Amino acid sequence: MLPKMDLNHFFALVESADIVIAVDGGAVHTACAFRKPLLSFFANSTPNLQMWTPLVAPQVPHYRVVNNVAKYSNDTANFPLSGAINWLIEQIERQEKR
Repeated sequence: MLPKMDLNHFFALVESADIVIAVDGGAVHTACAFRKPLLSFFANSTPNLQMWTPLVAPQVPHYRVVNNVAKYSNDTANFPLSGAINWLIEQIERQEKR
């Protein structure tokens, strides 16, 4: 949903965010590098998850959502959202208290 931008602007945007919401890709790993609370969405692909799971620092809030599609799917749809919604509300409330 972001407009096209150069890498420096993208990094600055992620660095300025209070919470990052991203589908598996560069934004997920960039959020981890900047130690940002992260709501991440992944296809249900065990090999992909094993190889590319983001390195989230232990003290950084993170909620990972994996789709409900059969194993080894690259489909990024059909995510169970109730846990993600609750996590996001909690994180927004934490940010508001800061």
